[in-house]
Order: sequence, then structure tokens, then C-alpha cells
Amino acid sequence: MRKRTYRAVAVKQMDMEQLGVGHDRLILGCDAAKEVWYGAWMNAQGEVLQTIRWDQVHETRELLTRLGDLYAAGVAVEVAVEPTATYADAVVAQLLAQGVAVYRINTKHSHDYQEIYDGVPSGHDAKAAAIVA
Repeated sequence: MRKRTYRAVAVKQMDMEQLGVGHDRLILGCDAAKEVWYGAWMNAQGEVLQTIRWDQVHETRELLTRLGDLYAAGVAVEVAVEPTATYADAVVAQLLAQGVAVYRINTKHSHDYQEIYDGVPSGHDAKAAAIVA
């Protein structure tokens, strides 16, 4: 089995061309946290295209702007969130206000899938985002 890499880039350094070219539908799987969130962009075939991270307080507006850019380019975006306590509520409300389809993923399901996903039982935020996507 090939080892997966989970290197994340800052939301401001997202490769928008990679996401927008040739895709009509993308899924953003998010691991919600108190401060730093991780997201994994996945195409309709289940391939992770890019992993991003952002500060929930200071950079969520940047993420929402980039989601709007994808919509403007004709890409349908769906967001799946693994909520931790109530940390996801504010971001989910903003996504819903923009008309983004949002799905909440049960944390037990994503936790149980950790070893199946890449053969390693340990978990971390970037891996959780990919599993959620």
C-alpha cells in the first residue's frame, strides 16, 4: 500500500486552478476544531486533490470567498463536517447562508475508519479531514 501524505497548505495558498479545472463537483471534508481547522478537497471519484488548513476565527472569511469563486466557475461544492462540540456551528451557519450543502458526519464513523483508510490506526486532523470527505 502506498503511503498517503497529509501535508496541508494555508487557505490563502490554495491552488484554485487545480480545484476548478475539469471538476463540476467537489467535496470539502472538514475536521472542526476550536482554532485551526483542516479541510480535504476531494473530487467525485474520491481522490484527495488538496489538503488545506485555516484559523477558524481569522481565515474563515477567506475560505468562504474561495468557495464563492468556485461556485462562480460552475463548480458545485458540498461540505462535510465532523463536528467537535459546538466549534462547527458558526462556520456551518455561514456555509448554509451561502447556499452550500453541508453534511454532518458522525465522529464515531470517522474514528472507526482511521485504520481502514490508510492502514495506520493513529489519527490526526489532516487525516480526519480526508476521511470525512
